[in-house]
Amino acid sequence: LGFIMASNGTDSIILASNRLYDFEDSDYIKRRIKAILLVILIIVTLIFAMFFLAFGDYIVKFIFDILNMDNIKNIVYNIFVYLKWPISMFIIFFMLKLLYVISPDKKIMSKNTTRGAIFSTLGISIVTFLYSHFFISRNKVGRNKTEIIRDNSNGDAIFPDASDIISMII
Repeated sequence: LGFIMASNGTDSIILASNRLYDFEDSDYIKRRIKAILLVILIIVTLIFAMFFLAFGDYIVKFIFDILNMDNIKNIVYNIFVYLKWPISMFIIFFMLKLLYVISPDKKIMSKNTTRGAIFSTLGISIVTFLYSHFFISRNKVGRNKTEIIRDNSNGDAIFPDASDIISMII
């Protein structure tokens, strides 16, 4: 039921894309199935952006702390820090470009969607970057190491509150 309700938004994207390119709308069932698939694509993109970009540093540190691999922790962490933005921006760009190409009911040239996908990718990346810095500063301001360690044992410093996730999506 949730996917059907969420697919109303992507159905509107399909209809708007058809109007934009002057295409006839396909039948309702076909369009609704496509809308549900587009919802899944959008959800995967948001989850990837949120966890990989905003919380990736914490997750990598947490995994290496659990595995007790201090000898390679810094090397892998530094590689992750340098590569996370280019890799994630490419994946987000690819998914958005795919969304823009798939949305209309007829085939369109992929090159026609490049500028929009670049703009959207930069927007998502900037918002995620700002959000991750907000999350870091909010969790470290005025707290001593004992509080941070205690929260890490509960997972609070790694996984956000529901209000943080809603803020990120908006």
